[in-house]
Amino acid sequence: DIAQAVALQRSLGPWKNLSDVFPYHKADSTWAINTTELDLSPDVRLKNIFGYNRTKSDDGYDFDASPFPYFEIHGDLLPSGKMDPVAGYALKTRQISDELQLQGKAFDNRLDYVLGFYYLDQKFSVVSNDQFWNFSSPAFRFIYTAKTKTRSVAGFAQATYKLTDKLNLTGGVRYTWDKTTM
Repeated sequence: DIAQAVALQRSLGPWKNLSDVFPYHKADSTWAINTTELDLSPDVRLKNIFGYNRTKSDDGYDFDASPFPYFEIHGDLLPSGKMDPVAGYALKTRQISDELQLQGKAFDNRLDYVLGFYYLDQKFSVVSNDQFWNFSSPAFRFIYTAKTKTRSVAGFAQATYKLTDKLNLTGGVRYTWDKTTM
């Protein structure tokens, strides 16, 4: 059967396959971004940038891309030889971020500066429902999972001083604390 499948695949060309899985993709994303600015004085502005996103996806596919049910997502083998997916490759991400900035001008508008604080909280997970078939016994099902959490906090400052009408001097600093757990 393998030699026939290889010959058939070659006759179909590179952009078609003989997968035994009905592929699918289900996804849902939510995004929210808010930028708020408040003038504290003619030369000082407070700016906040908030972000949120949540994304989920579930994908079903055939890892070996062959007409044989050797290695694919978890499902039931139909009489047609195709796989009916039960559970696929699932990804989830949730991210919250916030950046607070104090922007200003000083010394007769010769100095532009930004002082700020940044915060990130992110969670990511994957669940892959896979199975191997060997035709002499039920499929060997295995699931692997991974979860990651990341927190990041940063403080920063940047300033540009106008030395002349054609020459500026810019300097900045940023310090970040990151923590990732798995």
